[in-house]
Amino acid sequence: MKLEGYAMKLYRNIRHKNEQAKRWLREQLALVAYSDQNLTSGMQISPATLKRKLKQHGTSFQKLQDLSKAQTALFDLKVKNLTNEQAAQSSQFKNLPNFRRTIKRWTGMTPSELKSG
Repeated sequence: MKLEGYAMKLYRNIRHKNEQAKRWLREQLALVAYSDQNLTSGMQISPATLKRKLKQHGTSFQKLQDLSKAQTALFDLKVKNLTNEQAAQSSQFKNLPNFRRTIKRWTGMTPSELKSG
């Protein structure tokens, strides 16, 4: 019985840290730059611990970073109705062709098709 309680407490803690990491990334996306070092410092855990916990959840810092960019880009295109250039800049893409290719890879549609659909 004690082991089950400990396991549930550990699971909730890991799940909380994962959600905390996602939330922190969303908040930091608007800033100039962020890295896994910034994230671990903000969460007060080591980079190795972050990597291990994210791996346990089948993800990585890069995947979370990509998800955050995708959410921002899609929101900017569909809800805010920004131009492709504005959405690319807001999502921290370095150039427009890369933004277009990435949106197409993520959604199967170009940014213009997403906006019109």
